[in-house]
Amino acid sequence: MKKDSRIIIRTTLEQHEQIKKLAESYDLTLSKYLLLCALAPEKLCTPDQQRDLTNCIYELRKVGNNVNQIAHTLNILLMEKSSAPVNFSEIKAALSDISRVIKQLEK
Repeated sequence: MKKDSRIIIRTTLEQHEQIKKLAESYDLTLSKYLLLCALAPEKLCTPDQQRDLTNCIYELRKVGNNVNQIAHTLNILLMEKSSAPVNFSEIKAALSDISRVIKQLEK
């Protein structure tokens, strides 16, 4: 997107340094930081928060994969009308993973 408009603000030297340090703490340029503060403050994430969010997404994908594998196995067993035992320990482990990830997200 072409940016063809400018906003000029006046600050003290101390305010400028404080805003600049805040932008750096989020690993953003001064312009990007001020735009996010004004237009989408909920999107501001420190590098640590971004890393944690990335890890949570990774864990959720692993859990989803486990649940899909379990569902696939159960569907095959049901279609074959097999009397083979269902591995409830896998189901319990998947549910435990889901619970752990949910607890992490609630923090």
